[in-house]
Amino acid sequence: SHIGVTLDTGSALAVGESPLGFAGRVQPFVRNVHLKDYHIFLSPTGYRLSTCAIGDGVVGFPALCDLFANRPDLPMSIELGARQARHVELLEGDWWTEYPPRRIPDLLEALRVVFPQARPASADYRIPHEQGAPDHALREYELAEFERSVAYLKRIASEASAG
Repeated sequence: SHIGVTLDTGSALAVGESPLGFAGRVQPFVRNVHLKDYHIFLSPTGYRLSTCAIGDGVVGFPALCDLFANRPDLPMSIELGARQARHVELLEGDWWTEYPPRRIPDLLEALRVVFPQARPASADYRIPHEQGAPDHALREYELAEFERSVAYLKRIASEASAG
């Protein structure tokens, strides 16, 4: 089949799901993968997702790569495009009206990704774009993010082929 799912590795967190859990559920339908990672900052109503270099955040990329190891031709691309933090207000009842009911074990799986690596609500979650940094600083930041992402992906690919 030519029609399927583009898996965005970080976006599952934006709807209170675990990246690996969601990927496992949609794996047979995945035709493309966007590699994205996030730092997580707690908030009084949930958490914020702030984009970061692949491997710097909370997404478990080695496990995701293992999930798709039998599909070496699956297109994957680095996506560092989110320039604004996403606020996931899952502690607010209104937030859930936009989403289908969630099984408690699935929500717990997501929270087990969020809480161990979450940063405090008092920490600044804003990336340079949100801070109004000048263009030259944004270019340097984005290039450094991309270079760290590529280096990380090369490292886990070589570890996977060695193991």
